[in-house]
Amino acid sequence: MREELSGDYGNALYYTQVEDLINMLRQEQYLVLSDQEQIREKYLLIAEKADKLYNQYQSAVR
Repeated sequence: MREELSGDYGNALYYTQVEDLINMLRQEQYLVLSDQEQIREKYLLIAEKADKLYNQYQSAVR
């Protein structure tokens, strides 16, 4: 999943291609409460990348 969100950052409209994936990710917020540190870290990293991608998309469409 991280690879998909690391895609074409030069193309702000890339967000539209992974929007469903990001929505699915947001439904998995319980992972932040995982006992396994590695899972929490990866979830937070992916969520951060998704947020940045969304912000780039919003800036481009304004």
